[in-house]
Amino acid sequence: MDTLDTKTRRQASVAQIALILMALPLALLYVVIPHMVESVGRELDFSSTPWPYAITGCLTVAAIHVFLLAVWKIVGFIKSGSFYRTPVLRWLTVAKRAVVLGCLMPILTGLHLFVIMHQGTPLLMPALLGVLTMGVAAIMLLQLLVGLYREASANVAELEEVI
Repeated sequence: MDTLDTKTRRQASVAQIALILMALPLALLYVVIPHMVESVGRELDFSSTPWPYAITGCLTVAAIHVFLLAVWKIVGFIKSGSFYRTPVLRWLTVAKRAVVLGCLMPILTGLHLFVIMHQGTPLLMPALLGVLTMGVAAIMLLQLLVGLYREASANVAELEEVI
């Protein structure tokens, strides 16, 4: 049992390092996105309104950061051994909402470009379908995790009563 705990803690530490390595390059997108939107806006001739697209891009990156923070907190609970004694459901809900926001912003922006502005590349619709598919899959996975967590925490509570 002790080796499992050590292995789990090691895996949690590796997961936290991986989360840091994912979050740092994403922070660069806050600088890159406005410049990309401005240059694309000049090419597609909507240079008078590029900033809403930059704002939605930055909000999408912020949603990804919130998702990574929620995963960081959950991994921290696992690492500390307090997974069943802490408000993990709250962080799973935060992660689900971040996924919804992170997928909704690019989908709405892409639909606005494609339907209203009549702009965009031929790859825009497949990209939007890909974002939608990944978002739905992530939400379903998080919902499954919520169900598993509730069942496991009920089992842990029952075991603690028996012991």
